[in-house]
Amino acid sequence: MSVNPMGPSGGLDVNLITQKVVDAERIPRQNRIDNDRADIQTNISAYGRLRESLDSMKSLMNSFRQEKAFSVRNAASTNEDVISATASTEALAGKYSIEVLQLAQAQKLASSPMSDETKFGPGEMTLHLGDKKFTVNIESENATLVDVVKAVNAGQPNPGIRASIIKDNAGSRLILGSDRSGEKNQIEVEVSAMPGNALHNFGYTSYIDHALGSVDEIAESAYEYVTEEPEAKTTEQLERERRKDPDDPTSSIPGWSEQTSGTLTSALLDDSTTADMTTAAVDMIPGLIGTVAGISIPAALAVTAAQAGYKKAVGMSELQSAKDAIVVLDGIAEVNSETNVIYGAIQGVDLTLKSTSGQSDTPVELDIQYDKQSVKASIEQFVESYNQFFMVSKSLSGFDPKTGLAGPLAGESVVRSSQSRMKSVLSVEIEDAPDSMKTLTELGISNTRQGNLEINYDMLDAQLERNFANLHSFFGGKNGFAKKIEDAIQDFTNVTGPIRTRETSLREQNYRLNDTQVTLDRRMKSLEDRTLTKFSNMQAATGKMRTQLAGMMNSLRG
Repeated sequence: MSVNPMGPSGGLDVNLITQKVVDAERIPRQNRIDNDRADIQTNISAYGRLRESLDSMKSLMNSFRQEKAFSVRNAASTNEDVISATASTEALAGKYSIEVLQLAQAQKLASSPMSDETKFGPGEMTLHLGDKKFTVNIESENATLVDVVKAVNAGQPNPGIRASIIKDNAGSRLILGSDRSGEKNQIEVEVSAMPGNALHNFGYTSYIDHALGSVDEIAESAYEYVTEEPEAKTTEQLERERRKDPDDPTSSIPGWSEQTSGTLTSALLDDSTTADMTTAAVDMIPGLIGTVAGISIPAALAVTAAQAGYKKAVGMSELQSAKDAIVVLDGIAEVNSETNVIYGAIQGVDLTLKSTSGQSDTPVELDIQYDKQSVKASIEQFVESYNQFFMVSKSLSGFDPKTGLAGPLAGESVVRSSQSRMKSVLSVEIEDAPDSMKTLTELGISNTRQGNLEINYDMLDAQLERNFANLHSFFGGKNGFAKKIEDAIQDFTNVTGPIRTRETSLREQNYRLNDTQVTLDRRMKSLEDRTLTKFSNMQAATGKMRTQLAGMMNSLRG
């Protein structure tokens, strides 16, 4: 249906006529710009796909050049519930027998139960974790157990001690746990506060101190015992008694005699809680108490006072001790570790311990072997990568005579050159490779008639079995197969290569089309304005003529 350029009143439709004039001028030129832009975008996309397929293969070849690519080890455990392992390329192939005698664990302490109304402070707690420590100040005299927990957890620099609270029927307990396992990471807590302060409930130091009570309580008890026993002999009296016996071998030790020595030993060993203490610990007690109390007292009195202090002391108890992991390798080598992951006991192997072996269980067997399946998968990945490049280049540059359709890069010399260059590299001989594995074909990989690669798995498996240790000499190094593939791809995809150059040229064409579009839009706007003005003037003139004609006709009728 044709459009009537006349308006409803018989006048000209100026806008419609103007649009038709402009379209007649614009459409052919706009179509050329749009078609050229579509072709450019298609070609840019096509070259991008070609470059990506080559870059993917190049990245794979870069990993093939690394020595570790063909030195992969597989670690198989006969009991993954006891031990699992990972092996690096430095691991030596072999079998190992492993017994897990003990797992590493972190220490955990618990205080005695106490009422929620118990108040702590003021005072200072110094917490040790191995050779590291930090101090927590409790400034308020009305601090609660929750306040103590918050202060410990917020302490700086806290090396890894975490505080919490558990409640049972007897009351609330402070729990201190280490986030580091191993015997070296023992927790100790030193409390500095007035005697009787509830903070002393959290003291936990060495076995000797823990068995006897906190130092200030021992000192206080010793002083109280001495002052409450007026019949006790003074140091001077004991010294005089000692001097009466010049043959006494202990006469050079003030306040010490065979009698008091026996009393000390007997009194200490009668207490079942301290029966296992060493002779060195026994010898230390009198001096310890005398130093802390600031007084000089006989050894027998010191022990009695210490026992009284022990009965008074309320410190933390150990819920779980700090232990090292212990394993035995091949029945002879015992290895300790602070954690349940053992590094370096077997060269290049990391052992993760999960449970102990158990007395009735046989040792776990760990088998370290070359990971041939992983290497085979890598070779298959290369073949797939090359075939992907071949299919992409073929689809981009091919022509289908049945449909008459051609790829976006049909006739482009860059595609043909890349195909030819890659095909030539596949047949190159590698000088550093073994005599039986100089070419890709001898490895079991060959070109088909269609141009893609295929694998002869019988040949590949035989080469992996016979020449596994020499695979790196074929693929790796500066003169290996992987480097030759990488260099060939680099020649095409680097900044000055033909693919990049062609992509740059297409983008520049696209920029010029943008400029052409801007110019066309400006010209069409100018044409539209001129045409609209002309037809508007024509319509105005026509209207004026009609008015004059109508006036003349009316005059003639009159």
